[in-house]
Amino acid sequence: MTDFNLGDVNVGVTINWVISLSSLLGVVWISAVKITALEVKVNTIWSFLMKRALSEALVQGVATRNSPVRVTDEAKRWMRDLLPAIREFYATLGRQNITDEELALEIEGRFGDLILHEVCIPHGLFMGACLLIAIQAVKDPSL
Repeated sequence: MTDFNLGDVNVGVTINWVISLSSLLGVVWISAVKITALEVKVNTIWSFLMKRALSEALVQGVATRNSPVRVTDEAKRWMRDLLPAIREFYATLGRQNITDEELALEIEGRFGDLILHEVCIPHGLFMGACLLIAIQAVKDPSL
């Protein structure tokens, strides 16, 4: 007759749970570290792109550096056809404290292709200056 001890089963189940839980926690920790590192890299790349956009806007004459940088009225008018939709989108964001960098990312995500074809290409811009123009144009109530 085989001796069956319930205590041995409980120990085995407990050990399985402990091993599973520790494995799961390890995966979560490694994922969190990797996601944080990826976020830093994305933020760095975005910062780089926005600096190149500023440089392009200044070199192409569509902005002036008067602390803060100001996009020319002519360049803002290039956005005129897109402004109603971008302003409506901006209002729906519901975030009054949104940074220009965050706004640029939101505008690019939603209107990037339109801005590329209707503003950037026709005016010879290619490094992101169009996003600077869009940000300032959407905030300018005179347009």
